[in-house]
Amino acid sequence: MEAALSSAITAVHHDDAAAAERWFELVRATHDQLAAAGRPEWSEFSTALAENAGSAGVDGQTVEQFVEHMAANDVDPAGTVEQMARLGTDLPAYHAELTAAAVEPAAADDSAAWAAFLPEHGPRWDGQDASWEQFAAWFRYEADQHGAGTSAAGFIAYAEGQPDKVAVFAQYGVPIAAQPAQDAAAAVDVSSFPEVRPGDSGEWVDYLDTLLTSHGF
Repeated sequence: MEAALSSAITAVHHDDAAAAERWFELVRATHDQLAAAGRPEWSEFSTALAENAGSAGVDGQTVEQFVEHMAANDVDPAGTVEQMARLGTDLPAYHAELTAAAVEPAAADDSAAWAAFLPEHGPRWDGQDASWEQFAAWFRYEADQHGAGTSAAGFIAYAEGQPDKVAVFAQYGVPIAAQPAQDAAAAVDVSSFPEVRPGDSGEWVDYLDTLLTSHGF
C-alpha cells in the first residue's frame, strides 16, 4: 500500500470500531456522490465532507483533522481519497491493521522488549515539535539497542503521520507532559532530565541540549 494512502487511512483516531466504520462510510459515500459528475476537486470534496458529517454521525473535529492532515501531507489529496473510496467497506479493516502494526511488536522484535521500551522511553520527549526530529532519531537508536528497533520505527512513522503526536502517545498509554517553552523553566527541575551516558549517540546529546535550551537553561 502506498505511503500516502496509508497515511490518509490513519490520519484520525477513532474511539471504537463503530466510529471508524461511520467515518470511512462518510468518506466513501461523499466521494461516490460527487464522482457521479466527474472526479471531484479536493476543495469540493472537503466542503461536502463537512456538510455530510452531521447526518453521518461523525464529529466535525474529525473532518477538520482529516482535511488539515491531507492538505499538509498529501500532494494529491483528491487522488488519495479516490483510492480510499475504491477500498470501500474494507477501509475499517485496513485502518485496524495499520494502527495495530504501529504499536504491536514487529516479527523481528522481542515482544517483551517493545512492551517495556515504549512506556519507559516514550515520555522522554518534551512534546515540542522543535525537538521531535532529534528525539525520534534517539528513540530509534535506543530501540535498536533493546531489540525493538523495527517496532520503534513503525511507531515513529505512525506518529509522524498524525496531526497531534502528543495525542498518539496518550492513545497508547504514554503521557507526554508538554509545556510551552516560556513557562517550562520555572516548572522543570533540571535534575529530573535524562542524563548523558557513556556511549550515547550524538543525536541524543543534541536532543538534550535542545531540551535544556527550550526550558530556558
